[in-house]
Parts: sequence; C-alpha cells; structure tokens
Amino acid sequence: NLKVLMGMYSKNPVNKGLFAKYKAMLDYYIFTSIKDKSITSFEPRCGAIKKNVFLEVGGFDTKYKGADVEDYEFGYRVLKKYKMYIDHTIQVDHNFPGFKTNTKNFFRRGFMWVQLFLKRKKFDNVATTKGAAFGRGFAFLSFLLVPFLLFSKYALVASLVFFTVYIISSLKFFSLVLKDGSLVLLIYSIIVDYFLSIVLGFAGLFALMDYFNKNIYKSLAKWKNQLY
Repeated sequence: NLKVLMGMYSKNPVNKGLFAKYKAMLDYYIFTSIKDKSITSFEPRCGAIKKNVFLEVGGFDTKYKGADVEDYEFGYRVLKKYKMYIDHTIQVDHNFPGFKTNTKNFFRRGFMWVQLFLKRKKFDNVATTKGAAFGRGFAFLSFLLVPFLLFSKYALVASLVFFTVYIISSLKFFSLVLKDGSLVLLIYSIIVDYFLSIVLGFAGLFALMDYFNKNIYKSLAKWKNQLY
C-alpha cells in the first residue's frame, strides 16, 4: 500500500576526505532524527515512488530546474494527497560534492527553500526543521555581530552567547561525529558547519529581501492601476 518510500544516507560516503565524511554524518544524523515513520520531503537519490503517483502529481516543476529544490517542491505536492514513509534500515552510500560545490549548493538551495517556505509557511521534519533553523539562525547572528566586537564588549558577550546556543543545539550531531569519527573530524565539522550556517543565513536574508521587493513592486503596480 506504500506510494512513496524513502531510504537514508549511511555514515560512509563513497568518496574520501574530511568534507565528504562530515556531510555523510550530517545527513545520517538528520535522517535518524526522524522519530516517526513519515517524512515531509522527497529525495530521489535515496527514495522511490510509484509511477502512477508521480504522473498523477505532475512530476517535477521545470521552473525549479537548476535550483536544487525541485524534489522538495515535488514532495510538498505529493503530501497533499499521500503520506511519504521512511525506512531507516535502507541506507545508501552517497558521493558528496566537495566543499566549494556544496557551499554554492547550500546558498542556492537555501535561497529557494526560504521562498518555498514563505508560500507554505511550514517547516519539514528532516533537514529544514524548526530546530535546524533555530541553531543555524543563532550561528548567523553571532557572525553578524563580529564587526561590532571592536566597539562594544556587549557585542562580544552577545556573539559568544549566540555561538554557544548554536553549539548546544548541534551537540547531538557533534557528539556523533566524535563517537564515530575523530577529534580532528570534530574540529573540522564545527568549523565547516558554522561556515555553512553563515552561508544559509545570507541565503535566507537575500530570499526575504527578494520576497519583500517583489511584494512591494506588486503593491505599487496595483496602486498605480487603481490610481489611473
């Protein structure tokens, strides 16, 4: 009776390197954090869907091509009609792109996902959760205060507090890295994860600016039409 079934990533990436190991363990942690059997996003690289359901929902929206969120948007449409389930025993070894490519992907996906969120006004139960937004948001805030550190001791205190909140919110993930990895991987993961949180912060900020600019333009155009 299943219509859509998701597997998950294993802790062991196909390619070698610290970043690949970090990303594999991050995705592994994200998927294992799902407590129930249902999932709110669809990722075809570790999932399956019945052909008739895929066609019924309308397939991928080509306007999201190149934005790397077409699978998320597709999954949201599936959820309107069917439940999507996850089986943690189905694990795949994935080939993860390098740091530079992932940085670009994080920004692009973050920008587009925020725009999808502004339409749906819903978080997911995997990756783009309330908890993830909370933790990465505080990481971004701690970074924004850096330019003010030379001028105010309060900025330093606030930045350290925000960074501490970020670390605490990510403690389970970092504990997993230390347990199944090494101290070197842990230090590397904290630095990279913090950097990617900043990237996602800017992506979200630009997405909000773009959203409000478009709405202001629409309001002005509507007001102009009414006036003339």
